Amino acid sequence: MLFVCLKINIELGFIIYTNLKLTKMSLKHAGITGLALFMMCTTIIAQENQDAGSVASEANVLAGKNRIKLNVTSLAMKNVSLQYERVIKNNISAALTVRAMPYTAVPFRNFVNNQISDEHSELKNGISALAAGSFSVTPEVRFYLNSFSGSSGWYLAPSYRYTYARMREQSMLFTNNIGGEVTAKITGTFSANSGGLVFGKQMAIGRKLSLDLWFGPVVGKGKVNLKGVTDASLTSEEMRDIRTELSSWSYPLMNRESAISVRDIGVKYTGLSLGVNAGISVGFCF
Repeated sequence: MLFVCLKINIELGFIIYTNLKLTKMSLKHAGITGLALFMMCTTIIAQENQDAGSVASEANVLAGKNRIKLNVTSLAMKNVSLQYERVIKNNISAALTVRAMPYTAVPFRNFVNNQISDEHSELKNGISALAAGSFSVTPEVRFYLNSFSGSSGWYLAPSYRYTYARMREQSMLFTNNIGGEVTAKITGTFSANSGGLVFGKQMAIGRKLSLDLWFGPVVGKGKVNLKGVTDASLTSEEMRDIRTELSSWSYPLMNRESAISVRDIGVKYTGLSLGVNAGISVGFCF
């Protein structure tokens, strides 16, 4: 039973990390935080255009047609996100964002552990040791909503995003039904194809620097694959218990498939993937 709980809670921690979507708490936290940052920074910088009826001055016009930007908020999530934006017309641009995170301890593991009773200390230790790396690429088209030239001001941007994440292989020790110790090697991957629409504002800091703020929803289809391999064979009773436990577990908007053999346990979830895209970036214009 401990092995089953271990598998399920690893799934929960991995899904919370990779998607920020499958618990109300994570989604609410991401949305409120992003919106608060967006409103705060926009309010502070909005005084740059006190005369709403005037045409944009030279201070509002960014140099050149190219912008390279660093997402400073992504650094807090232990990843690096860079965007290249190219002006096509005065009010239209195309952008490509690449984000990568090396293997590191997954966020929200403390939240997952807080849901587990202290009697399952091995399980808590295993979740605390979880590490994962991820990569995503996001092309988008921006439509600026004012007469500013050089891609400045408020904008709407439809986008597509591909995301891939992998959980580093981890060995975990658990006790089987007859009191023996068994080691299981756990691996997992996550991938998603998503579409989104963000509302944002890009502001000029002189002619060469920009400050970009955005917020919006992301909706798509995601897939989680998890596999566990044990160093000892599972008994028929243990396999039956695992199937029973797995059949009682489900995640919102996700379909589950599982395959269980003497040494292997595989679980796959597919379904709707929901999230929030929000951030602040600083750019260089040329």
